[in-house]
Amino acid sequence: SQALDWIVNQDPRMLDATHDAVLQRYALAVFHYSTHQEYDAYSTGANSGDSTVEDNDDDWIMSDNWMTDKGICMWFGVQCMPYTNLEG
Repeated sequence: SQALDWIVNQDPRMLDATHDAVLQRYALAVFHYSTHQEYDAYSTGANSGDSTVEDNDDDWIMSDNWMTDKGICMWFGVQCMPYTNLEG
């Protein structure tokens, strides 16, 4: 999946697989790729001869900090709750 490829190979945070935030970043990447469309510039006629895939941000009004090295609490629309240890 695109989200798995991103978390393993492209996430600028490059977190260790055991890091607490990896699963959260992966889940949000799944959401991102399932709702954020990409287009092939070659098939749309843009940049004739260039077949690279580019982001088309027209489908999200605000996508500040998504898929960046910022913590997920900085990603637009994500609200984080304080961590509470329920085992104690």
